[in-house]
Amino acid sequence: MKTKFKFAAVMLLLVMSSVLCTVLVYGAANPTAGEIIDKVQAKYKKTNSAIAKYTQTVKFKLTKMEQSYDGTLFLKKEKKYRIETDQQTIMTDGVTSWAYSPKTNQVVIDYYREDKNSISPEKFLTEYPDDYYSSLIGKAKVNNQDTYEMKLTPKANTSFIKSLKVWVDSGDWFIKKIEMVDMNDNTTVYVVNKIENNIEISNDKFQFKPTPETQIIDLR
Repeated sequence: MKTKFKFAAVMLLLVMSSVLCTVLVYGAANPTAGEIIDKVQAKYKKTNSAIAKYTQTVKFKLTKMEQSYDGTLFLKKEKKYRIETDQQTIMTDGVTSWAYSPKTNQVVIDYYREDKNSISPEKFLTEYPDDYYSSLIGKAKVNNQDTYEMKLTPKANTSFIKSLKVWVDSGDWFIKKIEMVDMNDNTTVYVVNKIENNIEISNDKFQFKPTPETQIIDLR
């Protein structure tokens, strides 16, 4: 009887351990939208600087046209970023902003202003959960990486953004893809191809130094 009792107790312990492991694994593999957001925010709170290579694609609803180009984002806290593409370079040091066109060798200078309708990297990663309802769609692949696909719906009817989807890497909790649909039904997609975080970036990277030949339009 003792042997049977011990055997039953061991079996019960194994079953309970198996159930507990299943619950833990299931919970880890299927977090809620809120848990994913918390992990993304925690990741970016620890990220003081980053360099991201990305591809942006814009699909225009009315004309059926599509534009796609590659870019590089340099990001540094607080409110410093630089976006480089073939068409232009946009940067800010948190006080002044510059928009430079290499084709015309022209730069537009203005004070840095927050835009509620924009999706600036730092603003999007720190504020979007408060402005949107979030729901988890499921798992998906982005550049052969495992991600969680989430849908975000604006709480305010006055938002220029109609809907958002984000894909979050399930390994490092960086956002790997963003799909935005605006009120005109134009779709903009950002796909992050490579990202490096917490690397040294000089503050000079976020200030524009014009040459004597550069045409300057100062709106300050």
